[in-house]
Amino acid sequence: MNHKPLVLISPTAYKGTLTPWRAADLIQREIKRKKLPVHCRLSPLADGGDGTLDVLIRTWKGRLITTRVRGPLGKPVLAKWGLVGWKGEKTAVIEMARASGLALLRGPNRILEATSFGTGQLIKAALDQECRRLLIGVGGTATSDGGSGALRALGLRYFDRDGRELSEKPVDLIRLHRLDWSGFDPRLKKTKIHVLCDVRNPLLGATGSARTFGPQKGATPSQVFFLEKFLKRWAAFAPHPSHKKPGAGAAGALAFGLAGFSGAELVEGAPFLMKAVGWEKVAREADLIITGEGKLDRTSLGGKVIGAIGRKRGNAPVFALCGSVDLPAPELRRLGIARVVEMGARGLKNPERSLVLATRRLFETEPEKMVSSGLL
Repeated sequence: MNHKPLVLISPTAYKGTLTPWRAADLIQREIKRKKLPVHCRLSPLADGGDGTLDVLIRTWKGRLITTRVRGPLGKPVLAKWGLVGWKGEKTAVIEMARASGLALLRGPNRILEATSFGTGQLIKAALDQECRRLLIGVGGTATSDGGSGALRALGLRYFDRDGRELSEKPVDLIRLHRLDWSGFDPRLKKTKIHVLCDVRNPLLGATGSARTFGPQKGATPSQVFFLEKFLKRWAAFAPHPSHKKPGAGAAGALAFGLAGFSGAELVEGAPFLMKAVGWEKVAREADLIITGEGKLDRTSLGGKVIGAIGRKRGNAPVFALCGSVDLPAPELRRLGIARVVEMGARGLKNPERSLVLATRRLFETEPEKMVSSGLL
C-alpha cells in the first residue's frame, strides 16, 4: 500500500459528559498511542442538539460570548453562544439548551410555566452584535411553549379577550385572543434563521411535540392534554403555516414558533452541519469512519448523527463507540456499521477513560488483518 489509510473521526456529543471535539481528540490520541499505520482526520459532528456549539466554534475558529438570560423557570443563567464567520456573513451559533434547557433546572420541572424567553434573549444579543445569520440548535429543552417565550423576548406581546396582557407561559396563553406586533424586533426580517432540528416530529398529533416529548420533561397525562390544546390554539395565530413541517415539534415546538412567526427555515441538523463543515467531501476519501454517541438506538436512525453518517458515508465502513447499543445486528449492518464497542455503565462514571478503553478494544484486531478484510 503506497499511502496510509485515512481514518475519519466523527463522534457526536456523549450527552452530558463529552463534547464532540473532546471525544474526537481522545479517540485520535489512542490511535496514535497504538501506532496504527493510518492517517487521522478529525471532523466531529452534531445534530442541532448537544454539541452543536462545540462543533462549529472550534471547526470555524469562532468566539464564545456569555450572556446573562432568564432560565426556563425564570432564574437567571449565564448562557454561552458563538460568533463565527460563515458564507461571508457574521453568524451566531445558539444552542437553545444553554438558555432554556432541562439540565438547567434544580428540582422538578413546571412544564406549564417553563418558557423559552432566555433563548429569545440570546437571539436579541446576536442581533445586537449585528449578526444577520443565525444557526439555532434545538434540543434538550425544558419547555413546551411553542416558542412563545422567545418571541416575547423579541417584542411580541399577548392579550386576552378583555385586553389584559398575558405572560408567555402556556398556562396563561391558553387564553390568547390577540397579538401585538408593534414592538416585534424589525431586524428579524433582514436575518436568515436556520433552526437545526434533531427530530422530525410535527407540531401536533400522536407524534407531535406535547405527546412525544412532554412526558420526557415531566408532564403528566393531563398536562400533555393541556399542552396539545394550547399548541393547537397557538398555531392558529401564526402568520406562516408551519405546524405540519418535519421538525416543527422540536424543542418544545420552539422550531414551530420561529418558523411560524418569524419565517425561520427548519432543517435537519446533522445533514446541515455535515454540509456546512465539508464532511461529505472528506468522507468520500476516507477508508474508515469512527463515530460514537451516548446511546445507539432506533432514534439514531432518524435525524441523529450516526444515522446521517450511515446514509452519507460513501464506501467507508463505520466503527462506533457508544455508551450502550439497543439495535439488532441487521439494523447496524444496514447503517454500514461494521463494528460496535459499548462503553457500558462505567462510561457515565469516567467517560474519558471509558472512551479510551473502548477505542483500544475497537482495534484489538491486528491492523494487517483489517487491511486484508477491507476494513482499512
